[in-house]
Amino acid sequence: MFFSFTPYALLLFLIAHISLFLLIITFRKREEVGGLALVGVLLSLIVWSWFAGLSAGFSSISYKIIATKLSYFGIVSLPVNLLLFATYYTSNHNLLNPFRIFFLWFIPFIGLFLILTNEQHNLIWTGFTYRTSVFGSTLMYERGLGFWGLIIYFYSCIVFTLFLIIWTAFKFRYIYRKNMTVLMVMVPFSLLINIMYVFEFFPGWRGYDPTPFSLAMFSSLLVWSFKKHKFFDLSPIGREVVLDQMRALLLVLDTKYRIVDFNHPMQSIICRITGNTLLNNRKLFIGHSVQSIFSDWPEFVDHILNNDPDQNEVELSLNDQRYVFEVQKKPLENRDHKTQGWLVFLFDITDRVQIMEAEVRNRQIAESLHEIALVVNSTLDPQNTLNLALEQIGKIIKYNIANISLLSGDERVIEFQRGYQNPEAIIGLRIPFDNSPHQQSLIHRHPVMFSDLENEFPDYYRNLTDKVSSMLCIPMYAKEDVLGFLTLASGKRHYFSNEDLSIADAYASQVAVALQNSRLYSQVNRQLKEQSIMNEIIRIGASHMGKLEFSRAITDQIHRFIKTPGVLVVQNDPEENIYYFIDLYHVQEDHIEEQYPHDSGLTGYIVQYGKPIFLHSAQEVENFLLRNQRQNIGPSPKTFMGAPMIIKDRVIGAIVAHDLQNEHAYDEEDYKLFLMITSQAAIGFENVRLIHQLEFLARTDALTGIYNRGYFHNVSKKILNSGEEDKKQASMIMMDVDFFKGLNDTHGHQVGDQVLQQTVEVVKSILREKDVIGRVGGEEFSILLPYTTLQEAQKIAERIRQAIENLKIQNNDLIVKTTVSLGVASSEQIEMGSLDELIQISDQALYLAKADGRNCVRVYDH
Repeated sequence: MFFSFTPYALLLFLIAHISLFLLIITFRKREEVGGLALVGVLLSLIVWSWFAGLSAGFSSISYKIIATKLSYFGIVSLPVNLLLFATYYTSNHNLLNPFRIFFLWFIPFIGLFLILTNEQHNLIWTGFTYRTSVFGSTLMYERGLGFWGLIIYFYSCIVFTLFLIIWTAFKFRYIYRKNMTVLMVMVPFSLLINIMYVFEFFPGWRGYDPTPFSLAMFSSLLVWSFKKHKFFDLSPIGREVVLDQMRALLLVLDTKYRIVDFNHPMQSIICRITGNTLLNNRKLFIGHSVQSIFSDWPEFVDHILNNDPDQNEVELSLNDQRYVFEVQKKPLENRDHKTQGWLVFLFDITDRVQIMEAEVRNRQIAESLHEIALVVNSTLDPQNTLNLALEQIGKIIKYNIANISLLSGDERVIEFQRGYQNPEAIIGLRIPFDNSPHQQSLIHRHPVMFSDLENEFPDYYRNLTDKVSSMLCIPMYAKEDVLGFLTLASGKRHYFSNEDLSIADAYASQVAVALQNSRLYSQVNRQLKEQSIMNEIIRIGASHMGKLEFSRAITDQIHRFIKTPGVLVVQNDPEENIYYFIDLYHVQEDHIEEQYPHDSGLTGYIVQYGKPIFLHSAQEVENFLLRNQRQNIGPSPKTFMGAPMIIKDRVIGAIVAHDLQNEHAYDEEDYKLFLMITSQAAIGFENVRLIHQLEFLARTDALTGIYNRGYFHNVSKKILNSGEEDKKQASMIMMDVDFFKGLNDTHGHQVGDQVLQQTVEVVKSILREKDVIGRVGGEEFSILLPYTTLQEAQKIAERIRQAIENLKIQNNDLIVKTTVSLGVASSEQIEMGSLDELIQISDQALYLAKADGRNCVRVYDH
């Protein structure tokens, strides 16, 4: 018989017809998510079952082989269609692209080619055996290498299908729970059945593949699930009229807040929010939660989930355009009044809201400008005025940060701020104009708006401490001059509008008036302060004070206009090529030495060349030192200025100021005043030097440099009168150079002067710091030894005598030697303890030394 309806063939035909019936049902749902791919699965199953049934019914071996080959069209396509169905149904269609889809079908096409041409290469099967049983006749094929390659590929598709199903089931277990249960059970079950057949776990199955039966069960359950759980269905009656032609935006949600349906206006909004341009592909959004689709519109999501009755307006910003919607949420109930979902209506009320906001905003602007004007006209203090301006602007124009900056050369300096994370670091910050938004505003001399700083000014954006994306830059004018800028910024791109720019410009005009008033007030105040400082400098210069007192008085005046501890007054010694810091009290922690040579430091340059220096930054300081081949002294300053004190072309000293913490600590006005002070201070410093010199001459012996007779007596009286106990311990030595008149007559006054000078130097080297020596006669000297007993004084006198006896004084080729006579007495030896009495008894001791042959020490003995 040519063909017989065997039991196995009948079962396969039944499966084919069942699959055809399921195909017809599913085809109606092909537009739903995964519907078209499920049609492909059923079509593959129909082809497989139909031609496998024919192969089982044919009695001819050649017909059986042809039918088997044709059944492979369904076999090789079914795993791919199943994978596509799982990918679309689990909303992982983003994994697919034309290349990947081509790759999925490439191996099945190669397999079909190998199957149809198997007789040429035997890669799919190498032979077959004819078998007959109660189920009918069949062929048992000896499988080739190509068959196992296809099996590996098909099993890989099914395993990946199972992975997508399981992953989606766990991720959205409450949404897809019922459908996913069918998939998670039936896919592994069908795979297991096929594995048991292919690997011949049951030899009786050879030639009778049960896989189509398991797949038929799987397809039936899947279609039943689509019919039973109508996740994506909405009554189609009048849908085009009721939904799509609505002017309002409509969103239909189920009880889990998953999207069931929406009309065209809502679809347009969804596509713009998600950035999806496929306006007609509704199934990309159906079944997803409202939270995932509207993740960029949290205000709307919160309103839907919380249903706040007091707040039924939400805002949306799309492509620099602002929308305002009135939201109404209505329950979707069945006949039993059970909530099956929600209808969400959005009514566009943007125009109405904008009109109302414009009225309120205009009123607020007028009121705030009036308030600022009142403050500007009532005070000259810029602090309150400008802080009020920034506060009032923030009520009209919402911003993240704002600042008011003033021009300073090719930089702008931030003077007032609002909203910065670290205000202390912002105030006083100097920002260069190069490649900045404010440079554009300065060039065009009108307000400018920038919507994406990161792309428009990448270098400027990179250096921002508080990152912002949108910015308004408004120049502030005083007549034709730009005083500075009002800057408003937001972290959002495309945030500000042209209206915001116009409003900010109006506020900037008021701020400019306040700045101009403040600037005039500051100029008057500064002029008064400068005049006061200069008057005080003149008074200091005319006062009778020492160098230390003069230095501190000058630095106190400089501190009235610059707040820095590093102000120093310097004395120059051009003969020794060194300079001295008169007072280092305020810079003790800087470890600066008292004196340095001219070739050291910035101060050395000033006193060496008589030129002023003004360096604004640490880089300028470093460059100056390198250019002039100098080493810095002490810590390296970040700002430095210094000027020489010059009298009749002589550099007698300098005044320097430095700041170790801040760059640009001083401005040009500070520097000008500093130069004026230094110039005037030079006169006072020279007066101090001359007075000091006169005082030195008045108390000093010009030849030996020690005290003269009068000053020695004054100092000695103060020591003796300091206390009763001290008097008892004071001793005196009277010293006379032996035969000095003869030495002077023999060798001349020059040698005599040299003898006296070197004799004094020897004595000074032996005396202590507390001891006092004075020249009281031509070759006669007095030495007062405080806190010294008579015995101690005698020992000191003997040391002096021996040292001078061993002294060799060389004058050209002449070597001169001399001796001294010394008389010692103590305040313990006199009753009244007066200086005159002490001098008298020590002089008597000296007379005894001379009488005893000179070059000896004698002690007064009463």
